[in-house]
Amino acid sequence: MLLRMHKQLRRQCLLCCIALLSCCLLGGCVSINKKFEVISPLEQSSQAIKATPTDFFVDFGADVHAWERVSVFFDEFSPKFEIESDGSTIPQMKINSAPLPENRYIYRVSKRPARGGYRYNVACDSNLLASPPPERQNARQNAQNLARFIRDGQLERSLLAR
Repeated sequence: MLLRMHKQLRRQCLLCCIALLSCCLLGGCVSINKKFEVISPLEQSSQAIKATPTDFFVDFGADVHAWERVSVFFDEFSPKFEIESDGSTIPQMKINSAPLPENRYIYRVSKRPARGGYRYNVACDSNLLASPPPERQNARQNAQNLARFIRDGQLERSLLAR
C-alpha cells in the first residue's frame, strides 16, 4: 500500500512538472513583477493638497474645530483680517485677508449652513498690491492647503507660498 501511494505521488508530481513546463513553453512563464514608486513625504503631501477640494462639507460636530483652525491660520499667516456676517436669517460667516502690501496672498474663507453641518468655501488670490507681485499659480495651491488644514487639521507649511 505504501508503494502504491508513493507511485501516485510521483505521478502527480510528474503531471505538475509537465503542466508547468508546457505552460512556460507555450504561454511564457508567468511572473509577478511588482514595481514600487518611492515618493517623499513632501511629495505625498503635495499630492494630497492637489486632490483637496476648496468647497467641502463639515458636520456640526467637527465645525467648532474647523473654524478654530481658520482663526489660527489667519492669526499666523494673514494677521490683518476682517470677519463678516451677512446678518440675514441664514447666517454666513466670512473671513477675508486685508489687501495690504505685506499680505502677498489674500485669503477668503466662508461657511454657510447646510443639512447636518456647514459648507465651507476657501479661496486665495495673488495680492496685486504686493511688491514684487506673487505668482498666481501658487494661490490655488495655497487655497487647497488651507482647505485641507480646515477640514483635516493638516497644514503643509513648506508648500504654503508666502
